Amino acid sequence: MEEKLSVLRFYRGFNFYKETLSEKINEIKQLEKIQLFFELSLDLVCIIGMDGYLKKISYSFTTLLGYSSEELLAIPHICFVYEEDRELTLRKMNDLKNGISVVNFENRYICKNGDLIWISWRSVPVVESGLIYSTARDVTDQKFTSQILNEYGKSLQKYKDENEKSLRYALQLQNSLLPSLTKLKTIFPSSFVFQSAKHVVSGDFFWFNINENKIYLTAADCTGHGIPGALLSIIGLQTLKNAVRYKKIISTSGLIKELDKNFNTLLNKEEQPNKSTDGMDVAVCIIDQQTLILEYSGVQNPIYIVRGKNLVVLSPNKYEIGSNQQDDEIETNTYQLEKNDMLYLFSDGFTDQFGGPHDKKFGHSRFRELLNSISSFTAEGQYNTLEKTLLDWQKHTEQTDDIIVVGIRI
Repeated sequence: MEEKLSVLRFYRGFNFYKETLSEKINEIKQLEKIQLFFELSLDLVCIIGMDGYLKKISYSFTTLLGYSSEELLAIPHICFVYEEDRELTLRKMNDLKNGISVVNFENRYICKNGDLIWISWRSVPVVESGLIYSTARDVTDQKFTSQILNEYGKSLQKYKDENEKSLRYALQLQNSLLPSLTKLKTIFPSSFVFQSAKHVVSGDFFWFNINENKIYLTAADCTGHGIPGALLSIIGLQTLKNAVRYKKIISTSGLIKELDKNFNTLLNKEEQPNKSTDGMDVAVCIIDQQTLILEYSGVQNPIYIVRGKNLVVLSPNKYEIGSNQQDDEIETNTYQLEKNDMLYLFSDGFTDQFGGPHDKKFGHSRFRELLNSISSFTAEGQYNTLEKTLLDWQKHTEQTDDIIVVGIRI
């Protein structure tokens, strides 16, 4: 009898051990899944302790801020918050400690390289465990664009009383975002940017950037001209700048997709797709400084390459930025450049200008012939010839649209 009881106790103990072991195994598997989620998540996800230390973070946090996970976990997260935002951040932390969730709270963080980024938070506290579960997103693009658009809004209010003064101020704001042409000259000494706005400020703009051994070049034509066109150009300029600097987009098709996404988001086209036709025609180029391979993607705007007296046309996509076509593919062209090639980026302003003996558009064919004929001139000579040709063609006819023509000798 005693032996049977001993065996029974053994089996009971063994079954309890099996159940406990099974629970532990399941618990470990769940922890492994959570760890994998944090490692693979593209979103900003983290767990913060009530003591102010980050307990677990997704890999995207290290990518965004530039710190290693060890650096982020080693000190209170308030140390990474921009000094001016720390007091408000601490007040929100007190709310969380008291069991109050925080939604759409925005503050600035200091990246390892010294840059400031805006982050929007949604946080839910679990007081019993002493943990705060948070998701976040980088809203730097939207904040920058919103700040600039607010400045333009103030300018528009003044426009009623001080028309010319307001336009000049808007031009100053727009020019502050444009890249330095002096810097362009250091990369391409024989280059020019011919630009003529229809109403002081322009919806056409040229943008360039250098990232490692890649040179980014963009000529864009936003819908409309004057203030409306300039407002859209702000969105375009900020999108391109942040796409390369913060999001590390390194393809011409990717930059066009990013422009499309931001136009749809910032102009609320996803919720009101038929509200407006605001958008942008654009030519985006990336040149590898070592191989001189050109990558190009365009929306409505082609580019021309002149070698000797041979003019090559790289054609754009039939895509529309700002029309919710995110699923459509963007075609990319590559072209092997050679030294002394002339590369031209432009809007349709020059070709659409009315004038001449019969008051017709200048036209694409005449424009190609003009560029081919002046491609061997100096940058200054090309600029002056374009200006004289336009004035001779236009004469007393009102300017039709904003104009930009960019010429770069490789």
